[in-house]
Amino acid sequence: MARLNQLSVISYQLSVISYQLSVISYQLSVISYQLSVISYQLSVISYQLSVISYQLSVISYQLSEDCFYLFFPIHNS
Repeated sequence: MARLNQLSVISYQLSVISYQLSVISYQLSVISYQLSVISYQLSVISYQLSVISYQLSVISYQLSEDCFYLFFPIHNS
């Protein structure tokens, strides 16, 4: 009888451990989802920054061209 009680206690403890592991697994899946969302948002931000960088380089080129013609005007003959 004592052996049966001991086995039922062990069985109960194992079921509790199994439940805790399933909760941990669920929490990890939620964290994984949140990280994938963050990763997507960062990739969008990275793309937007690259577009801004390109636009700034175009503006910089135009300004340097304007400065060149300001200091070295071209005269039509």
